[in-house]
Amino acid sequence: MRKFWITFWFYFKENFTTKNLIILGVFFIGVIGAAFAFDHFSGRYNDLAIVNTTDAFALHEDVFDDLHGWHVHFVDSEDEARAMLDDGDVDEVFVIEGEDRPAFRMISPSETIAVETELFVNQHLMMQHTENVMVIYELPLEAVAELLTPIESSFESLLDTEDGLAAIVIGAILPWILYMLIMSSGSGIATSVVSEKSTRVMELMMGKVHPTTTMLAKVLSYFGDMVVLTGAIAAGVFVADWLNFIDVGTIISTLAEVISLEIVLLSIVIILLGYFMFIFMYAAMGAIAISIDSLNTMLSPVIIMIMIPVFLPMFVDLGNAVMNVLVYIPFFTPFIIVQRFLRGYSSLLEVGIVTVIMTVSMVLIFLAAVRINKNGVTHTSEKTTFSDLKKLLQK
Repeated sequence: MRKFWITFWFYFKENFTTKNLIILGVFFIGVIGAAFAFDHFSGRYNDLAIVNTTDAFALHEDVFDDLHGWHVHFVDSEDEARAMLDDGDVDEVFVIEGEDRPAFRMISPSETIAVETELFVNQHLMMQHTENVMVIYELPLEAVAELLTPIESSFESLLDTEDGLAAIVIGAILPWILYMLIMSSGSGIATSVVSEKSTRVMELMMGKVHPTTTMLAKVLSYFGDMVVLTGAIAAGVFVADWLNFIDVGTIISTLAEVISLEIVLLSIVIILLGYFMFIFMYAAMGAIAISIDSLNTMLSPVIIMIMIPVFLPMFVDLGNAVMNVLVYIPFFTPFIIVQRFLRGYSSLLEVGIVTVIMTVSMVLIFLAAVRINKNGVTHTSEKTTFSDLKKLLQK
């Protein structure tokens, strides 16, 4: 275990102290902060439609002067507001109802409504109701406040339950997160293996540290670097929150309402399995290659193979017969299984089966990478054939 940690820290510090990683970390913090700053100062607004169906309780233009970041449209009928929602002209619709006491209905194209708008509308309707009761019954504010009950409200989502917001959010970000992690680490670890082989460093290490320990320490050190970069991205987000460009708390609470902890944990497990599976493959390719040029030639098909499952769901339905087969292929599984599960195309049993297949594949690729890395030190052939690969695996 001691040799593992020494090797891990050696690779981690070697990667972490490189100028490229430091520059990349600062770049991520700056870009994330600048992106939110641009969004904050660019004057971009969300659009809200208000339908007043009663004269007893109504919201007018002057009420919304304090609601920042929203353009409010006053619409004569609910049908007109729904048409605007379908056309994408507004983001939310509030229908104000009630004669004796106020009520409102919220309509959204997604499964959530902005918390700030709901609270704002609720607050002003309650103020109107309180004033009316005080005037009619000649009661003091304290007495009315104790008697009034919360305003009734309801929510309607125009989003098909099969295409829930959780599936949309996960489908939009999970494949790209995995893709970026693989692209950021893969070529680096493959290049590192090639460099060590060409400088004979691996031959010296083999006498001191077991190849399995070396491979595991190297891969985990690169993963640690990715964690540091993820922290840099998070730092950029919280800097934007500190400068009031965004409200991280509201974003987190909104996502927590539609994405359960179980789905978050499943996504993390799938990302980690997919990440290590591909990274071990990159390491094996680095052991086979004898130069950076030959490595780049070998990596081209792998990059294409990774891009296919990232872009395929944009053109092919996740419930398609092709997807029903591809989900069981380990190199496609991590990019599509969570989306399929959320949209009802994959059962919990199927998720368990493909997770086991991915785990077994990851272990087998790791063992193959260790064997190839050990035997590839003396591999100097300009072109690697299948027979060469077979020999590397069998030595």
